[in-house]
Amino acid sequence: MKTISIDKIKEPVVMTLGSFDGIHLGHKSLLELLVSSSKQSGSRSLIVSFEPHPKKIIYPDIKINLLTNFNERNEIFNDLGIDYFSIIDFNKDIASMAFYEFYEKFIFSNLKIKHIVTGFNHEFGKGRKGNFESLKKMCDERNIEITSVGPMYYKGRNISSTRIRKAILEGSLTEANEMLGHTYFLIGKVVHGKGIGRNIGFPTANIKIIHPDKVIPLNGVYFTKTSVEGISYFSMTNIGVNPTFGNGQENIETNIFDFNDNIYDKDIKIEFISRIREEKKFKDPSELANMLVIDRKTCLELAKDHR
Repeated sequence: MKTISIDKIKEPVVMTLGSFDGIHLGHKSLLELLVSSSKQSGSRSLIVSFEPHPKKIIYPDIKINLLTNFNERNEIFNDLGIDYFSIIDFNKDIASMAFYEFYEKFIFSNLKIKHIVTGFNHEFGKGRKGNFESLKKMCDERNIEITSVGPMYYKGRNISSTRIRKAILEGSLTEANEMLGHTYFLIGKVVHGKGIGRNIGFPTANIKIIHPDKVIPLNGVYFTKTSVEGISYFSMTNIGVNPTFGNGQENIETNIFDFNDNIYDKDIKIEFISRIREEKKFKDPSELANMLVIDRKTCLELAKDHR
């Protein structure tokens, strides 16, 4: 996949536009149609997206929770066989544009479009007043084919980034992963902690999240898989405040099974497979260590189904 300015694309394209946060099963269905349509029409597949995320401009005082950051989306787009990826620098001027003005200025004036593929709930422009029907009218006037892709369902309800985000915040990682079609993950740099885990026989890699806008799962203990320099290991990860030791600071720390290397200052990837229990306060370090033995056994049993 090639990241390219929208005004530099000279070939005919089949395109879609959106933020595609998480790139869940519904997104993947749309993008598979995008790729197949481009091949059938002898054109290139193109995703047009925004950076920064529009919510950061429209709601600057509200923390946004993203499922994927810019680089993570790029990687998934590439794996799906997308030809071109174009970024529009989102700002207040764009946020205030009427839907027809936006498409005319950025899309129709720059691209030779064969086909536009959108989601069933595609909304755009100031106040999100543009929708599939208004876009179809603009396409019909220009003899451009347009297709709306319907929703994907999970347990009888539409899959959406909002629904997945809510599941992660509630600790329902199994459900979130099934809707995503891949395992939710965080990437962080290993930093020095207080050495508490090592002192009770469970050394942990404490991480500082590289992309602070990412959704952090609900506090608790998780069965995870941790990748270090491209090699994956089963692990258990705690998110929380270490109530037994009362430091009150939020931490993400992972105990990597059968691993003893020094990885300080290295980036690691933690995939959250399932939540095994809530965070608890224990009366002393010995009681905590006994619980961690049980947690490890639980994770190793779960690992038998994830090899």
